Amino acid sequence: MTTRLHGRVGWSGGRDDEGYLEYTIKHMVECGVNDGPAAILTTAGLPLIGSSWSFGDDSDTSVWCGTYAKVEYHGGEENDPHQWWTVEQKFSNRLAEGGRLKTCLDDTFENPLLEPQKVSGTFVQKEKAAWFDKDGNAIRTTSFERPQGDAAKFDETRATVKIEQNVAVLDLSGVGAKMNHVNATPLWGMAARCVKLSRFSWERKLWGTCSWYYTRSFEFDVDPDTFDRIIVDRGTMCLAGQWEGDTWVVVPDDPDVISTELPSKTKRENFALYKDKNDELSPVDVDVNGLPVGVKWMMADNVAVTGTAGAVNSITIQKYKEANFLLLGIPTTF
Repeated sequence: MTTRLHGRVGWSGGRDDEGYLEYTIKHMVECGVNDGPAAILTTAGLPLIGSSWSFGDDSDTSVWCGTYAKVEYHGGEENDPHQWWTVEQKFSNRLAEGGRLKTCLDDTFENPLLEPQKVSGTFVQKEKAAWFDKDGNAIRTTSFERPQGDAAKFDETRATVKIEQNVAVLDLSGVGAKMNHVNATPLWGMAARCVKLSRFSWERKLWGTCSWYYTRSFEFDVDPDTFDRIIVDRGTMCLAGQWEGDTWVVVPDDPDVISTELPSKTKRENFALYKDKNDELSPVDVDVNGLPVGVKWMMADNVAVTGTAGAVNSITIQKYKEANFLLLGIPTTF
């Protein structure tokens, strides 16, 4: 599995006899049973060589992360694929060779697996059919029909995020299991179900003359309104009944029993094809009870039970399953 940084588990610091500052920080890393120290050291989010001290509200720009790193194994439960390690690193303001302070600007990455992830993004525009207006009202014509064709389509601009990372293991099956999934928890300031993994590409590359690694690229679509689709509850059926003047007379669950409640909308047998006042089959919008929108209704054989159907009901369709994208090693912020 991909290694994952879990946060700080200890830190210390002080000043030596010569007046130099030295701080030590220790982080906890989660990994799989087959991962070892080499994989742990490449965990995304660990301090990079040459970076300054900045953790939580504590910062000191006069010290820099050195090359020292100690990796220690802490094990895990028996038969548990999740194992735990700590990584200890040191920050100091001792001068590097050449009589000056060595900073992150002096280093280059010889190991591609240590390179920070590349993050980019853009906005794409597409047309999307609209079911509701800006106030949440169902879009319908004067004759209570839904507009068809281009009249019902509007431009929609959607953000995309691209993340490129170098890894030692491709994990194609793990990535494939998360394709076309949405975020299970808030991510990048977006609520759950607002970020979708839509595209993935990868390339195997040679490091030196004997080692291979992979560059893989994730492309996420972002919709602040979530990827759940909300549509008008519209079809050709409603709670079974017939017209008597301007009133829709509803057929009760049991015709032999006078009922004071509408038939259950959860039973398929309580619905029938809707016919308008001209006794012709017609599409119909229904309210939350399954009644034709806006009509007066009453229960058959019980004139005391009457009412008026409410506004059009909406249906929320959750097509995409959820996934924890942090297991892919992507950054939590950028």
